[in-house]
Amino acid sequence: MVKTAKRPSGKSAIIHDQKLVRGNGGELHQIAGDDNAVLTTAQGGLVSDDQNSLRIGERGPTVLEDFHFREKIFHFDRSGKRRVG
Repeated sequence: MVKTAKRPSGKSAIIHDQKLVRGNGGELHQIAGDDNAVLTTAQGGLVSDDQNSLRIGERGPTVLEDFHFREKIFHFDRSGKRRVG
């Protein structure tokens, strides 16, 4: 018999002063409110969620069509390279 993982029961959670909404996989999403700045990409496009990436299925591989995730990887990759010489 295959056991299924337990998921948190609530659709929202409150941590400190932030209200968080749970996604389909149980992950928490921070929602920008009236007093919070909205996150944008380097090109100025709005980003609704910065902490989770687009995946195939609930626990599948990351999809390369997730442009914001690719942008974060490219920025991280370029920031660590230093020229020697």
